[in-house]
Amino acid sequence: MSQASVPVYPRHVTYNFAQWGQDQPVRLCHEGQEYFGYLRAPGDQAPYHLVLTERFDAGATHRIKPHEIELASLDGVEFMHAHGH
Repeated sequence: MSQASVPVYPRHVTYNFAQWGQDQPVRLCHEGQEYFGYLRAPGDQAPYHLVLTERFDAGATHRIKPHEIELASLDGVEFMHAHGH
């Protein structure tokens, strides 16, 4: 196969579509604090279930006891990786 016919894929993009529907890492502000956690699958309709696992404070993250919250919308939720959709 010549170099011209080899596809070049961008880095840091997930192409494994077999993982569609898996939990997705997220970051959000909730009750005045910044948290990291994950959106529980399936995350395609409200209410959205998020599990918070770390709290961000003064330049450092602190592990916390995981707890689940429900959100009516994903406004303010930042997905932590490019996942192709």
